[in-house]
Amino acid sequence: MLPTLDVVPSLHDLTIPEHGVVLADANLPEAVLAQLPDPIVVEAGEGLKSLARLGELAEAVLNRRSTRPMVLVGVGGGSLGDAVGFLASVLWRGVELWHVPTTLLAMVDSAHGGKTALNLGERKNQLGSFYIASRVVICRELLDSLPLDEREAGMVEALKALWLDGSPALAHFDEAATLQSLLAAPVHEAGSALDEVIEQAIALKLRIVSEDPREQRGIRTFLNLGHTAGHGIEAFGGLGHGPAVAWGMAACALLSYRDLGLERAQATRLLTHLDPLLRPLPFSFDDATRARFVAKVGADKKRRDGRLISIGLRAPGHPELTTAWEAERWWEALMEVHEIWRTRDLTIRRGRPTGHTPRLPVDKSRAQRFAVIKALRDAPVDFDPGDETPPDDVRLTSAALSAMASDAHAPLDLYLGEGATGGRFALAAAAARPGVTRLRFAPGLLRRPHQPLI
Repeated sequence: MLPTLDVVPSLHDLTIPEHGVVLADANLPEAVLAQLPDPIVVEAGEGLKSLARLGELAEAVLNRRSTRPMVLVGVGGGSLGDAVGFLASVLWRGVELWHVPTTLLAMVDSAHGGKTALNLGERKNQLGSFYIASRVVICRELLDSLPLDEREAGMVEALKALWLDGSPALAHFDEAATLQSLLAAPVHEAGSALDEVIEQAIALKLRIVSEDPREQRGIRTFLNLGHTAGHGIEAFGGLGHGPAVAWGMAACALLSYRDLGLERAQATRLLTHLDPLLRPLPFSFDDATRARFVAKVGADKKRRDGRLISIGLRAPGHPELTTAWEAERWWEALMEVHEIWRTRDLTIRRGRPTGHTPRLPVDKSRAQRFAVIKALRDAPVDFDPGDETPPDDVRLTSAALSAMASDAHAPLDLYLGEGATGGRFALAAAAARPGVTRLRFAPGLLRRPHQPLI
């Protein structure tokens, strides 16, 4: 049985039952957490997906409610959904589960599949169950607050689904302007294109899950497109799930062209779709890295008669399982496609559409970075620090930058006392006008170790 899918404009429109217990990601904005009824706030991430943390979660839940009925409501991304889903499947041999995904990746993928998972040490997703949520709630306002890297990670999974399905929505990725809007524009500006991508990605996921709910027919394995090499890349650290899977899909495009008959034009099209989602790899292509990657991919649990099962593409909408690509082939394809990407013609993209002012949760570090950028750029850069009184080091940075800006060429001595963090940000701005500004600090501060902040 598939989950009931609801789309609401705001969390204010979500009604949690009296017997519901909410578990929410501590990294969510305060404005989001404030809309939830007495949530159990936990640090999400792979560290949450352990047996030790599961016991702590269970204790926290039972301290809130110790009798049936119960609904566990997970409000967060994929890792929180994995952990809360597993807990729901084993607590009292199963309690009702709702997912309120807060990342685009979870909205289009993990919240709908019914897979739950815990890690064993460094072995990812070794314990798990199939436990489909009774309800999945997509909240549009949560998309507005997503950092760009999380939005891009979700777009990788959406793109994966559209290629598996051969969806007409792939046309949105063919147009450079529309693609940029999907990746960076405010949700209301991305409009119907973003809605269509999300809807069709979810529809593909639900269709595959309905046909193969417990991964017994092999159909559901198609959802691992790009993940074989992606998990190998992710194991090195320094690159999140989305960009790692994007590299896996890029390597798949090359292998599918070579071995499965994917037309050259379609392979090029897929690489073009992926290009703005690729990020520099966190390793070099040396023998030690090769051995580590091959060992990681070779340990993948998707196997048939001892051989690695990989997912390729004959055409959009026509995936194929193959055992012809062992870990070494994935490494060679990754190395080749990385060289293609590294030596391609450079494309410069605007990070945000013209005229859009990003509204970010501004902590001290971000506020000072924005202040320095504003001071150094010719074009205006505006940010809204909010209504709170800024901390002392933020005010120190701002005062120093204002003093430097008052006469850009006049010699200037500034005494910053014990202002460690603010002083280092001011130093970054002063470095842009060498020989003009002298910064002075308290002697004790100069003896402390300092790390680059910009």
